[in-house]
Amino acid sequence: MSRSRTSLRGLPPALLIPLLAALACGGGAPRPRELVDIYRPESERVRAGASSVIFVPGVMGSVLRHADDEQVVWGAVWDRDESDEELLRDLALPYDPQGPLASIEDELVPGGQLLLVELDIRIAAVRARGYPGVFEGIVQALGDAGAHDRRPRAISKEDLEEGRNPIIGFGYDWRHDLSAEARRLHEVVLAASRAREEATGTRRVDLVGHSMGSQLVRYYLRYGPTPLPEEGPLPPVTWEGARLVRRAILLGPPNRGEAQAVQVLAEGVSVNPMLPHYPAAMTASFVSGYQLLPRPGEGRVVYEDGEDVDFFDVALWERYGWGPFHPEQDENLQLLMPDAETREERVALVRRHMARYLAHGRRFQEALDRPAAPP
Repeated sequence: MSRSRTSLRGLPPALLIPLLAALACGGGAPRPRELVDIYRPESERVRAGASSVIFVPGVMGSVLRHADDEQVVWGAVWDRDESDEELLRDLALPYDPQGPLASIEDELVPGGQLLLVELDIRIAAVRARGYPGVFEGIVQALGDAGAHDRRPRAISKEDLEEGRNPIIGFGYDWRHDLSAEARRLHEVVLAASRAREEATGTRRVDLVGHSMGSQLVRYYLRYGPTPLPEEGPLPPVTWEGARLVRRAILLGPPNRGEAQAVQVLAEGVSVNPMLPHYPAAMTASFVSGYQLLPRPGEGRVVYEDGEDVDFFDVALWERYGWGPFHPEQDENLQLLMPDAETREERVALVRRHMARYLAHGRRFQEALDRPAAPP
């Protein structure tokens, strides 16, 4: 006499879970169980293997403050009767610095990720969404606490109740050499890794980079906190950053350069009609902008006859009067170069400045493009 066998295969999960719970009771009327109890083991397993997420925003995606009084310089705009000379002096980096580009210092320090921009104009006070990136879910979660809150937010009720903070909005100085900002990212990664290990027993950290932030992530994965030297051989690819990161997600990465970087360096930038225009004399002082220029030799930007354009040649910028070479920028240059008394002195300083920054930008791209197999 053969015994009939019942197969659970094929049952939908909605029926399978209550059925298994009833069988576990050993017959009789099944005891009701809370869904949270049924799913707790799986939830704990998933949370134990989850990673902390560090979001690296793109250009202008981080708050910049005065180091002495914490006043917001980028992230809040106040209506002024006078010109924007103060803003120009605040945001522009020094022209032709004497020390290494990786250690340029000025009066501003980065705050957290820019979530809201405060606009205090004559008509009214406005709070506008500051970071328009495509990672809306995390940005919204980060924004729950307010405009410039640097505290990370939890992604689940359980994480919140147990004090785990797996999402961190990384703020960095998007004007500076991206390889130098890798040191700041390394500190955040180490802190997040240690905190995650204390909370869950694992050290998993994920990085999500958007636009310019993705190039910072790429450099960090390869070289860790080691800044890029201006001369000599490129540093060895150690993958020091990659050894601390479980996954890296790049959103809209300009891996072959970004044509819009040419326009920003050549003409300045207007972010929004309600915000001031940021002139080329300012944007050309940012080291990072040169690191995003289109790669030469690929034919992505060409002359009318099809010849490739090498944007890393300073003679090109001077010949066409782009950026700070344009005569209309001389008034702004006078504010940024008070010791240069004549137009000729200022142009010579601009030429030396841009030649150095362009060479470093080309070198940064070479550091990202060199073949190397990740661990």
